Amino acid sequence: MPVTDLVVKLPNVTTQVVAIRSDWIIQRNKLYEEAQAVCVKGVNDQSSYSIADGLLAQITKTSNALEKMRKDISDPFSQAAKLIKGAADQAREPLETVKKALQDRMGKFVVEQRKKEEEEKRKAEDEQRKQIEKQEADHAMAVAVGLAEPDSPFVPQVIAPPVEAVQPPVSSATRIQERLVWEVSDPDKVPRELCSIDPVKINAWKTKNEDRIQKMISESESKTVVVHGITFKNEIKPVGKR
Repeated sequence: MPVTDLVVKLPNVTTQVVAIRSDWIIQRNKLYEEAQAVCVKGVNDQSSYSIADGLLAQITKTSNALEKMRKDISDPFSQAAKLIKGAADQAREPLETVKKALQDRMGKFVVEQRKKEEEEKRKAEDEQRKQIEKQEADHAMAVAVGLAEPDSPFVPQVIAPPVEAVQPPVSSATRIQERLVWEVSDPDKVPRELCSIDPVKINAWKTKNEDRIQKMISESESKTVVVHGITFKNEIKPVGKR
């Protein structure tokens, strides 16, 4: 791999101090107090509706002005952060790739050693079982030929067979992390309660079937309808013009 400096050209970020001007704060407070007063009194006639309508437009315009300023200031920083992260990810990629390869091979060795250990234990258990079965057969034969009393209990004399020691991996720099992982192999068999709702797909379906749903709502006394387990209703919310 070539050895060179990884240079990232950042956008021009010269802002040192960010301030929200006092005139905006004054306007915000004024609008808040006026709107709060309308909320307390309620909107119950055309006059109060017109006042609320004007306030909503001013609130939207004032809020959007601050949001635009925030984006203008923060966009260069966001762009710089993305560029730096992209460069860092590119620089780390070879290490992360070989790291994954090392982890795979080390993990495979751990699994192999554990299999060997389990196999040695299984062999020892089989050998003990065979010893007991042979001793039990010998005891039965001894009883049959009169060399042992018929009611004498059978007491196995088990000699533990030697077990080949399997040395587990020893490390001074890493530790073995064992966790249960999963992946979906058959989506059709995944229980419904484990499936997530996709708002994007629901919105697309709603748009495609909106005329039909609106007709159902208009014919419903509750002005709500349930389709495929999803409740639909019309939400009325005046929105200030931008």
